[in-house]
Amino acid sequence: MTINANAVAEHETRERLGVCLMRLAAMKPRDLARPAHSNVSFHSGLPYFERTLQLFRKVSDTNLREVPSEYLKIVADDAQETLVRLTHIQNFTGEGVEHPEQVRSEMLTDLRDSLPPIYEDLSVVIKEPLAELERVKTPRYGAMLLAVIAVVGIVTVASVLGYEEYSLFVDKILSAIH
Repeated sequence: MTINANAVAEHETRERLGVCLMRLAAMKPRDLARPAHSNVSFHSGLPYFERTLQLFRKVSDTNLREVPSEYLKIVADDAQETLVRLTHIQNFTGEGVEHPEQVRSEMLTDLRDSLPPIYEDLSVVIKEPLAELERVKTPRYGAMLLAVIAVVGIVTVASVLGYEEYSLFVDKILSAIH
């Protein structure tokens, strides 16, 4: 290719990437998930929608002027493929499909499995560790529940054994722990 043809190809790639990023930015994870009571709910895919869209928002927030055109094409291809996947999910009604639940599962699996290689491609551009993108908020009620059960147990034992025996009981537990 000539220098002029390369410049035109790079311009087209940047335009294509810009359009894809704009469309991806307009998508909302909860809209893709749909209500749990809908005929075809993608609620189980909510974490994948959030991670995927977050990744491309980071690309949108990145200065891409210095990215080489060969690499920019990879980023644009990933954005376009992701846009196609999410658009299919967004438009999927399950009508006319023999097993819509199976198709839904396959669509979510495809999206989930596409994230690591896409991240690998985009990580050079966004310079973000994968752990940041994979952090999923999980409630931490287990430790608190365990502490409440332990306190209730100790209070119950103290009331049954009496206070004097309770202090011996606590001493035995503390010595066993140390």
